[in-house]
Amino acid sequence: MSVEPTWEPPGPGQWYASPEHLPEPLSTLGGELLEILATGWRTGTDRYGLPPNTGTFAESNRWWFYGRRDPGPLDLDAMEAAAADALARRRWRADLDHWYRTLRPEVVAENRALVRTDVPSLPHADVVDHVERVVAHYRVRAPEHFAQMPGAGAALGALFSAAGEWGLSRRPLLPLLVGGSPASTSAEAIFDRIAAGLRAAGRTTCEDLADVEAAGGEARAALDELRTDYAWRSYLSDVVQPTLAERPEAMVAGIRAAMARRGGRRLAEGASLDDVQALVPASHRAEFDDLLAYARLAYGANDDNTTVLVALPLGLVRRGVLELGRRLVAQGRIRQPDDAFEASTAELSELGTGGGPPADVLAARAAARRAAASLTPPAVLGEPAPSTGVDLPPSTQRLVAMMSAYDVVAYRAETDEAGRAEATVGEVPVRGRAVVTDDPTDALERLGDDGILVTRTTTASYNTVFPGARGVAVQHGSTMSHAAVLARELGLPAVIGVPDLLQHVHDGDQVLLDPQAGTITVIA
Repeated sequence: MSVEPTWEPPGPGQWYASPEHLPEPLSTLGGELLEILATGWRTGTDRYGLPPNTGTFAESNRWWFYGRRDPGPLDLDAMEAAAADALARRRWRADLDHWYRTLRPEVVAENRALVRTDVPSLPHADVVDHVERVVAHYRVRAPEHFAQMPGAGAALGALFSAAGEWGLSRRPLLPLLVGGSPASTSAEAIFDRIAAGLRAAGRTTCEDLADVEAAGGEARAALDELRTDYAWRSYLSDVVQPTLAERPEAMVAGIRAAMARRGGRRLAEGASLDDVQALVPASHRAEFDDLLAYARLAYGANDDNTTVLVALPLGLVRRGVLELGRRLVAQGRIRQPDDAFEASTAELSELGTGGGPPADVLAARAAARRAAASLTPPAVLGEPAPSTGVDLPPSTQRLVAMMSAYDVVAYRAETDEAGRAEATVGEVPVRGRAVVTDDPTDALERLGDDGILVTRTTTASYNTVFPGARGVAVQHGSTMSHAAVLARELGLPAVIGVPDLLQHVHDGDQVLLDPQAGTITVIA
């Protein structure tokens, strides 16, 4: 008889489970990398003079929880100066421009150089060096994702705050953002280019990737882009899950889905730009257009920088460590290549040079992680920390209020109706076969012509998976979660944030997904 473990908070204060972002226990390496990612929060809030976000992640029974560390004494003068400067200069605009014009191209070039390294052909010492290089790349680039969040939040908040001041209802503004996230549809566009190239070469189907290579031209060029910019992206927050690059049959399934598509999908319905503009006071319409332009840039930046700064660098760490793991297995140093994911970054360096933890230790860590997957972590651990009761400086208060004008719309459920999804996309119900899986490459292979993806959570990297689905149902998520943004941009019917979804929908069920009702129902 199994005994439920004691769940101890990993530190002072309250700690929260995050099933939307962390739906399973993490490997030792994955947990360390997650802590590195979290350091970007404080960088971003300090830059904008916001209350310091000391958010971090820590582990209890191999599950990771979100909490906040004590920020220490606050420098209120520095906060006021930074917030006043951000408001006066509208810093978020320069930051968004910097992302799209400078930082993004720079990181994309770095990612591509690392992807094009032929890791399996490297001598052992060079594999060890490569692992250290990709970890260093992740350490530098990944935290920038969270560091950029205040700027995106300010750009969106500026629009929603102004709309409130002009007497506009804020929720109708959300559909105006649709079409502003080309990163969300970019993978579909690449699959479509491959399909078009195959058709131009006289092919009516795709049996394997050799067919694409043989077709040459645009088909091969698009496949190269898929392999370079998308295939090694991590789908979740750990390094243990296979990527698209490791499942060529999933890539082929995505190409077949593109070849079967006929015509474009409709974008999500909502108030038109003309309808909303007509409600804006005439003296503010130019300002509204300007605010909307930057809000759309911010809306698109989230899916974009998540994949460029985090998902691909994380996938590159996976590739390097997996190759090192294969070398260590061949040397009799560890049992399975995947056991290398249970080493810390310091231990990986030791393993690469003849030291490090014994094979039994790494195997035991892997077994403990797999066993922990059967546990149900509590939603909250610990007690609330005492309130500091500090009055924030005036400019900080203004900036927080401005950003909140967007947050209260974007992250609040569309309805309080029991049993209804927190967020929906589309208007027309769709019937299909439930493909219930947490493995996105498995989903790609099995969706076929009638598959409706049913899963616990998604990330921006699912932009390679969603195009093959008739519809999407996700247990965890909200109006502006990655799942909702992807579905909205792709014009897919979706219900997001469905209570107990995986308890009443099972793999192979015939289901009716009804966005208007906010439900997914088993019909056979």
